[in-house]
Amino acid sequence: MARAGLCQLHFQRWDRGGRAELAGWLSDPPAIKQPEPGSCCRVEGCELWPRAAPFCHTHANTWKVNGHPDLERFATSFAEVRTPEDEIIRLESLSPQLRLELQYALQCRRDERATKTTPAVVMQVVRFLVDITTTTTAHSLLDHSEEGWRGLIGRPAPKDANPRAFVVYARRKVDDLGAADGWEADFARDLWQLRRLGHHGNQTLNFAPVPQPWLRHLVKRWLRWRLGAGLNLETVRRGLRLVTRFGAFCETIGVTSLADIDRAVLERYLADLHAEWAGRQRHNDHIGQLGRRPTASPRSMNPGSSTPRT
Repeated sequence: MARAGLCQLHFQRWDRGGRAELAGWLSDPPAIKQPEPGSCCRVEGCELWPRAAPFCHTHANTWKVNGHPDLERFATSFAEVRTPEDEIIRLESLSPQLRLELQYALQCRRDERATKTTPAVVMQVVRFLVDITTTTTAHSLLDHSEEGWRGLIGRPAPKDANPRAFVVYARRKVDDLGAADGWEADFARDLWQLRRLGHHGNQTLNFAPVPQPWLRHLVKRWLRWRLGAGLNLETVRRGLRLVTRFGAFCETIGVTSLADIDRAVLERYLADLHAEWAGRQRHNDHIGQLGRRPTASPRSMNPGSSTPRT
């Protein structure tokens, strides 16, 4: 590959065309002249397409820089070059499940092209996991939570933080794979992993502190609507904090269903807010959130869709 995940020929076309939005460009890439089926670079082990010389773009450049030596001698010279041991990732010492999980995480890291994970870091993780499996019953990254893995690895020095970060990253990827993506999978959970719902980073919304299951379900539908309407995450979080406090208040005064919430309950709640936060910005925020109505009722929403039903 050249850059941006493209081979040299496609990269040249994309670059000369002004570097349009890549996903759209790839939906209908320009035709390029392809070599004969099955042909590849003359260098053994390199499966890239050959260019003008019988080599791929990179090997052809190396051949030219070295003064166009004999083709056969140049091609076979690479067989004598050994990969340094510290550039090799070996996973055979892991249990079958952990091996598959780390292979999947490495593939995800490669596909994302966002962070470089060196073989040395991966091998530190492999040695750590081998030690863990001999002293505990952990045979999968899912056998411990993210916090659990952080605790097992400890708090490394700043220069050694990469192995811990990769273990956490790998666990998230395996967890996402098993839990599936999208609202259909996450809506019923009390902890929403927003990365599975199209948001960047690893932020969450936690509904577990809302004491009543019936209220928890309603606030999920409400916040699902608010996220679908494009409100920023902090605004959505303020709504969750409001309902969490309101739920605790309802539990204290014995409210057991939505039908029990009437004007008298709301007036008592406003008085409770005033007693705790009178004059503070938080007081105004809670009142503002409490009186805010969506343009479409959460009850008319499909939990798996951001579009109100008609």
